[in-house]
Amino acid sequence: MLEHLKVAAYLEDAGEDPLAACRVLQEVGIKNVVLRHVWTSNIKDLSDSGCAKLRKILDDHGMTPVAVISTIGDVPATELGHVSSEMFDRTFNLAAYFKAPMIGLTCGLRVPGKADQQISDWMFNIQQKSVALNLLPLVEITTKSYLFTAADMVVVLNKFSRIKLLYDPTQLIIRQNVDPFVKYWTLLKGYVGAIDVCDYKIGRGYKPAGFGDTNIARTITDAIQSRFGGWFFFEPSLGRRHGTAYTKSDVFRSALSAFNSILSIPTNSGINQK
Repeated sequence: MLEHLKVAAYLEDAGEDPLAACRVLQEVGIKNVVLRHVWTSNIKDLSDSGCAKLRKILDDHGMTPVAVISTIGDVPATELGHVSSEMFDRTFNLAAYFKAPMIGLTCGLRVPGKADQQISDWMFNIQQKSVALNLLPLVEITTKSYLFTAADMVVVLNKFSRIKLLYDPTQLIIRQNVDPFVKYWTLLKGYVGAIDVCDYKIGRGYKPAGFGDTNIARTITDAIQSRFGGWFFFEPSLGRRHGTAYTKSDVFRSALSAFNSILSIPTNSGINQK
């Protein structure tokens, strides 16, 4: 079963820059990457020359981008309709440029009033553009998202069947101290396209998978047993929060060891990937 697990790593978490990150990923046997933050900015803000430089680095190291994650929807939910068509199109064109089959977007920040119609219009545009470009869209729910409760997510995702959820349990428990496995995963797993493998300890910060309060180990096990066909996005999220005792690549390897332990894979063998 494990040989069919689809695992990718967030590129920025593996090293201080894309070149260092690719070398670390080669060492641990990961060849699929998620492009989110590159050098000093989100991927959507990378210049054309920066994109060309990044693509060459990835090609030279045999890395395959599987998703481009944009922060284009990080605006008040009532302002989603004001996101320029040029910026919207560029985000999707980046996925095509890097030949990534998935694109991740946020869907508006919390506002005092209602923004249900703006959310619906935003999701409709995402779905239409994704169909045109043959992409799988992933909606990312963060601590600041307007859309947040499991019930609200189900309502929206039922309306837009092509759009899947990027499930990140750390975001859920940071905003509300609940067991995300019970309150979210069991209700939403049928709508999930990718799982962020990360963990968080209330009051203590980010931790390797299995050492926090997200119930990520149980989630991973349940996903595998349920024949989850989506991706696992490995995200240690520890680099800047771990002090100066370790380099980012050291933290990455340590967190990867914890992930491998959950999967019962020897830590020196990397992860078998499809």
